[in-house]
Amino acid sequence: MPRIKETTIEEVLTRANIVDVVSTYVSLKRAGSEYRGLSPFNEEKTPSFFVNPEKNFYYCFSSNEGGNVVSFLERMENLTYPEAIELLASRFNVPIEYDIGSRAEGETMSLKKELLDVHEYATSWFVDHFMADTDEGLFIREYWTKQRNFSLDLAKEFHIGYAPAGTETSLGQYLQKKKFSQKAMEECGLFFERRGQWISRFRGRLMIPIRNLQGHVIAFTARQTEKVPASDKSREAKYINSPETPLFQKGKTLFGLHHARSHLKQQDETFLLVEGQLDAMRCWEQGLHHAVAPQGTALTESQIHLLKKYTPRQIHCFLDGDVAGQKAGFRILPLCIKEGLDLFFLPLPKGIDPDDFLKERGQEGFEDLVARKIPPMEFALNFLCPTGDFSSPVEKGNTQKKLFELVQESDSETTQSGYLQQISRLLKVDEASVRTDYGKFKKPTGPASSYNTSSENNNGERLTNVNFDILCLILLHPEVGESVASKLNLEWIDSTAHHSKLLLNILIEIKEGVWQVGDRPDELLKSDEEKNVFYKINSLKELQEPEIKSKECLRILERNYLKRELDAIKSQIAENPDSMGKLKEIRRKLNELR
Repeated sequence: MPRIKETTIEEVLTRANIVDVVSTYVSLKRAGSEYRGLSPFNEEKTPSFFVNPEKNFYYCFSSNEGGNVVSFLERMENLTYPEAIELLASRFNVPIEYDIGSRAEGETMSLKKELLDVHEYATSWFVDHFMADTDEGLFIREYWTKQRNFSLDLAKEFHIGYAPAGTETSLGQYLQKKKFSQKAMEECGLFFERRGQWISRFRGRLMIPIRNLQGHVIAFTARQTEKVPASDKSREAKYINSPETPLFQKGKTLFGLHHARSHLKQQDETFLLVEGQLDAMRCWEQGLHHAVAPQGTALTESQIHLLKKYTPRQIHCFLDGDVAGQKAGFRILPLCIKEGLDLFFLPLPKGIDPDDFLKERGQEGFEDLVARKIPPMEFALNFLCPTGDFSSPVEKGNTQKKLFELVQESDSETTQSGYLQQISRLLKVDEASVRTDYGKFKKPTGPASSYNTSSENNNGERLTNVNFDILCLILLHPEVGESVASKLNLEWIDSTAHHSKLLLNILIEIKEGVWQVGDRPDELLKSDEEKNVFYKINSLKELQEPEIKSKECLRILERNYLKRELDAIKSQIAENPDSMGKLKEIRRKLNELR
């Protein structure tokens, strides 16, 4: 396979802004010269993820992982290094050049990059057919504007398309002319293969692109129209999605999140959760650009995690007013409570969906719904007991237990207390009684875990570890690091201690003149663990009084070395009395160091 030229990689690393890239996945807030946010790798409530734009790296204290913009993208999108470079090059408009190798220069290097290109070409093809001056083009535009009551401007802005009902192989032939590989045609999810031909999965349907967080098309939702051929086995399905592919996992993708996240600040840091893609687009048309939707399935934990990464102030559920919409809302409740998200429900009249409501009432009507938003326990009680009347105290008690099950999903005692106050008010039961019942109901949490989430214990190290401090001096304080390296005897380093291998490698390179203090040690970092140590050190503040610290570290290293020597000689004296003189010399040196 061709290798991406080093000049291209260097240009990508120069242009790629790590804050811009990370902000796609994490809501970052400035903290001095750095940015801070919740870890994208672990679930946490206190931000421990830091991005340093000056040094162009990140470090996550909850997972002890660090890296640059490329390794971050590798981690988040499960990409190889070349795939991450290709994605960054596309985002920051860097032309990719390949070294001439066993395959043609400039040939697409990775399957994922090729699949993204397939979807871009397919999107353009669908858009062309939507806008075509043909009978089918006229039909689909009338369907869009008259039956669905959307504007053509909205269709153009979001690249709405049409999959023609005619020749079932036409899209496949079009893409084959673009020289896409057999593997890409198989994996893109747009076709069935039959007798050597690529048969379109979507025919006679309105095509809605689904995009990833970078805004690249990765799949489609296809809405049924009367043009779906009778021979199509999925003809009766109102909506069909692309199957899961290397680019698209529907349970881990939220429709419209790439659009909504960029409007979050203008919408009071609130996400609007709707049921379907066209509901979301209706919201966007009405200026409600914070709307997102799951991919035709119940909301998943992974999708909730996606929303949480942007630290929204609230989540507003804008679901159908029918029984199905109420059930969907009740399923969402425990997921959001568990993740500590502040959830509210917008009360639609029975039988009305968001699309119909917004067409009739618009943004003014929506603002009225927000003013009447329903908190979670009230929504749950309305769902469990729509009439609000209980036939007996036992029935009320059983309903209370179901509400307790929701309350217990929260790991915050403050939040639980607030929910119990709501339950007391809603059930018209004395709050003390509610709290007593909840105390009896609450499941035991089990013995306290001995696991400590601090980065120091996760790594099995202490920040005062002398090897770590020496590394900090060399990497953070070039003005004293060179002096430390010259004075430090390599024998002083305990090879069994943490970071000893990395420290020895750096010291040897310094003493041999291969590496200079102050340069980046990228080529010296042999393992992921060593790279993480480097990024961790660079995320720390500079040491106080580094010259004094360096003298202290050198003294500790020499003292520990002499102690090890002393112990070794003591064990030898019984067999070799001649070692007594060496023992006295080591004791003398130890006394001098005290």
